[in-house]
Amino acid sequence: MNRMRQEILTAALAPLTADAGVARQQFRFGPAFAGFAGHFPGSPILPAIVQVLTAVVVAEEAFRRDGPAGWQLVGIENAKFLMQVRPDHEVSVECQLLPPAGDRRVSKCRLTVGDKVAASFQLTFAAVAEAG
Repeated sequence: MNRMRQEILTAALAPLTADAGVARQQFRFGPAFAGFAGHFPGSPILPAIVQVLTAVVVAEEAFRRDGPAGWQLVGIENAKFLMQVRPDHEVSVECQLLPPAGDRRVSKCRLTVGDKVAASFQLTFAAVAEAG
């Protein structure tokens, strides 16, 4: 997944912004983006897993700004994929970062294209223990 994460970061149109517990970032996935490979030739659609990973990248960066702990995705809930994301769509990712609950963090994420919601879901992360 490191290659896909790098490709996602390369598709960012601007740096992540975060204020009042909400992180935002915009992306444009061009036709050559690796996530479109094989999904589907002649009519490419951004796979749901890549949409989720894009939100994970945004949420993890926002959590990193909050504190020193590393975070690992442990759950996805209430996932809804409402429209097809095509090459060159400008995708806005917004992650509402809920307050920590013990060693867990939750982010309510929404991806939009224009004024339409493309996907929404809730991500749960657990703190990664430091090696020592």
